[in-house]
Amino acid sequence: MTLKRKLLSCSMIVLSTLMLLSCENSERVKEQTRQLPAEKFDLRQWQLNTPTDTNNDGIVDEIDVPAIQTYQHKDYFYLDEQDNLVFAAPNKAITSVNSTNTRSELHHMLGEGKVAARSFANNFTLTSNRRANEFAQEGGNLQAKLKVNHVSKRAKYSEKPTAFSVVVGQVHAVQDKNRRAEGEG
Repeated sequence: MTLKRKLLSCSMIVLSTLMLLSCENSERVKEQTRQLPAEKFDLRQWQLNTPTDTNNDGIVDEIDVPAIQTYQHKDYFYLDEQDNLVFAAPNKAITSVNSTNTRSELHHMLGEGKVAARSFANNFTLTSNRRANEFAQEGGNLQAKLKVNHVSKRAKYSEKPTAFSVVVGQVHAVQDKNRRAEGEG
């Protein structure tokens, strides 16, 4: 091989390496400059539960209202290339106390982070609740446009039951003992 060909071959290798490094760096820069979820969506009244337990206390991590304004997680809560808000939950991860299913979940916080998360002043209730005056509001309306891209058929974890479903909105309530006794609830 002539010296000219060797130099040309070496320069091609260097050029290829630079191109690969350039692509890798541009992806890293693109990821770092991607908009935060709270910059695209109004999250001033939302808290996030994640399928993580970063402090190993056995409780799912909650990202409170102030913290969610600057929060994203590359695997569970982020904006995709089309600026859609993505929630993801692996088949096996930490779960909340009352569930066997993992979740990435927003909780509506009507107090906008100014009152305790579990306070009535952060939640809505039905007008029929005898303590309705203690809540932030009576009634509510949840609207969303969404797409479920993937639901796992098999969790591949023998100790975890297979869910075969995705919950995209839910309302929690407790049973009113007085109405139950009357046969109404």
